[in-house]
Amino acid sequence: MKGVLLDENGEVIIENGTMKIGDARAQVVEHVVTAFQGEFKEAPLLGGNAAKMLNGSLDPFWPAEMKRQLKTQHIKADISTDNENNYYVELKNK
Repeated sequence: MKGVLLDENGEVIIENGTMKIGDARAQVVEHVVTAFQGEFKEAPLLGGNAAKMLNGSLDPFWPAEMKRQLKTQHIKADISTDNENNYYVELKNK
């Protein structure tokens, strides 16, 4: 998936006077996982609400829900957890 790339501050990357275009899949995953539901007005149910799980209990259905939400954005990913309850998102090839 090609798109306009952003830097770590969320600003558009400008190179040689034009916006930088590249693979934006990781960027889309980051935005979907960290967004709260309702943040994207055109898709009010899109968002992982990841900040709600910080220092709290983990939702056992969260990986499946994130996989479903990323699929709506045409992104295939594997979501796994480790023994310390950290989630990992691995992008699959197209």
